[in-house]
Order: sequence, then structure tokens, then C-alpha cells
Amino acid sequence: LFERFKKGDFDMVLVKMSRPEEFPNGVEVWSEALEWIGKNDYMSSLDKNIPLPLVLSPKPCVYRASALQALEQAGLRWRTAFISPSYAGIIAAVNAGMGITTLPRTMMPGTLEVVRDDCLPALSDIHVSLLKQTDKNECLRSLEDFILKKLTGSVTSFL
Repeated sequence: LFERFKKGDFDMVLVKMSRPEEFPNGVEVWSEALEWIGKNDYMSSLDKNIPLPLVLSPKPCVYRASALQALEQAGLRWRTAFISPSYAGIIAAVNAGMGITTLPRTMMPGTLEVVRDDCLPALSDIHVSLLKQTDKNECLRSLEDFILKKLTGSVTSFL
């Protein structure tokens, strides 16, 4: 979706991204802090000399990109333990002890927890942004106003 938007295939999109400032006509709707999600007892049993097992979504995924970028910058070794395009698949794999993942805390199920391990690097925030190709179209401005009113009202009540 994002790549097709950059090519001009869409006038407006709502996307999760890592850096909304790349688009002058973009509006940040909200930000989400990402967390390492798993089971703390699983992390304490891991051998620190082996690559960190990760449960990830396939490319392109902003959660995946954030995790891999943070690990690479920290110089930590990792391996892909499991890939699933679905939230349910990722949660099932982490619950089964296949590895850890990254998610916003608001998406973390009660069966898992924020992993507290000094070895894990901090993750970048993810931004939900409304991007549009131009500010000159009255219809797009009207649609943008409508979408932002609906989203900010529902996000405020959700958080």
C-alpha cells in the first residue's frame, strides 16, 4: 500500500510507518510505543551466546523493521524462528515458546508480557499517519477532516 501510494496510485492512505516526517502532506494520527513481547521466563532460559529467536511478520512490516534495525544497531545476533502474516499466528508461536516478537502494548494479549531484559535494545515508536498526495484538492481535504475526526475520537476513547 505504502509503495503504491509513493508511486501515485492512491490519493490518500492511512498507514503505520516509522518516520511520518518524510511526507509533507502527512498528518500523524497517533504514535505507538513498541515493546518486546514474550515470556520473561523464556528469556531467562535463553543462552545469550546463541542468536535471539524472533517471531515476525513477513516483509514489509514496520514492527519487523523496527526490531531488526534495533538489533542490528545494537550488534545483537538474531534468527527468524517463525514467520506468520497473521496476528493469531504470531501470538500462537510466541505462546508456544518459539521466540519473542515486537508489538504495541495495546495489542499484547493477557497470555504474554513485556519482556524485561537489559540485553534487548529500545525500539522506535511507530506512527499511524494519514498521507495524501496534495493539499489542493477540496474533496481530499473534506475526507481528511472526516477521517481525522473519526479516528482521533475513537483513538482517544480507546486509549
